[in-house]
Amino acid sequence: MPSPPHPSSAKYAVLGEPSKGASEPLLATDLSEERNQPLNSSRACVLVCLFTFLLAFKPSQPHMAQYLRQVKGFSQADIVHYIFPIAAYAQFVLVVLQGYICEFLGYKYAIIMGAGGRVCTRMCMLYGTEIWHFQLSEICYSMGSAMLIIFGGYIFNLVTRENYQRIIAVQQMATLGGHVSAGYVGDILINAFNCDLTVLMYISAVSITSGFLLAFSFPQVSYTKAPSLTKVFRSVKRIYSCPVFLLMLTLWCVLTSVHSLVWGYETSLYDYLKVEQHYVGDYNGILASSGLLLGALSAMLSNNNWVLDQHVSHPHRSMIIEGAIISVCILLMSRPSLTSLSIGFILYFGAYTIMNTSFIGHCGRFAGPPSSETVEGISSSG
Repeated sequence: MPSPPHPSSAKYAVLGEPSKGASEPLLATDLSEERNQPLNSSRACVLVCLFTFLLAFKPSQPHMAQYLRQVKGFSQADIVHYIFPIAAYAQFVLVVLQGYICEFLGYKYAIIMGAGGRVCTRMCMLYGTEIWHFQLSEICYSMGSAMLIIFGGYIFNLVTRENYQRIIAVQQMATLGGHVSAGYVGDILINAFNCDLTVLMYISAVSITSGFLLAFSFPQVSYTKAPSLTKVFRSVKRIYSCPVFLLMLTLWCVLTSVHSLVWGYETSLYDYLKVEQHYVGDYNGILASSGLLLGALSAMLSNNNWVLDQHVSHPHRSMIIEGAIISVCILLMSRPSLTSLSIGFILYFGAYTIMNTSFIGHCGRFAGPPSSETVEGISSSG
């Protein structure tokens, strides 16, 4: 079995260049030679970082279950069984549609649609009264989630290959920074200033609307000629012909689906345990921020040379180990204790971020035209 490529080698530039973000540029494969001159990396970095920061800055998010229960008057059963699950079902469908919208209508339009979905979510949350209004808000929210999954593909097509890893990593840090700062701001406003939850929802709406408007300034990814259906489907066929990648994709789909449930249900579980155990104060924003901060540190760790080499030489084995760690964290969260929930939730984000980073990096290694070196590297990983 060939030894893992060193990060400074030319071969590593093809096989081992990891990317960080909640996105996978699968359908862009084999089409990179048809796009026009990439955008200046500094401007691209500022645009994508500001956009994702604004979409992530939602002080109301960690307190969503409490908002629906106290402000909108829904029961815990309504929230858990009839509102939150809609997002997971809708995202399953929308993420597939978004990929093809990107390729045939353009990434910019897909991003605007996704950000617009997040704006509609806030409007439904603020002004909705019936349960179907909030079910609609979950569908709109899933439009934004699907957009963020393909966002790395937009960046991949926007900048040079040499700058892709750096910009995608900084963009992910900006996203996590938005979540972390929003969590602290929300908890300070609630606990120190006795701020109403509706005010937090308005702050979130302003931030998301600003991100939506910023999306209109994004440059469109242009090609010297439009990608043909034949070339796109040939690219997809080549990607899915690799059994190692299929195994990793299956694991990623399962773990990402679980992630949507964990991220959505944690707020209602925290709210339930807080009431059940007569806990004074609401610090779920700080709890969520701590988990995301560990996720940011994990994103930095994923760029370590040793970690990169492990994921390049044994990608599926590394992913299985990370999946096992994630399972332990979720098991810890399932115990009826706020302390257990908090520890499990924080550790979960660290493990999930490393897994997601390594998988997206592996997707990036499929994003160039196939070569003998690429085939050799993929085969050796099995």
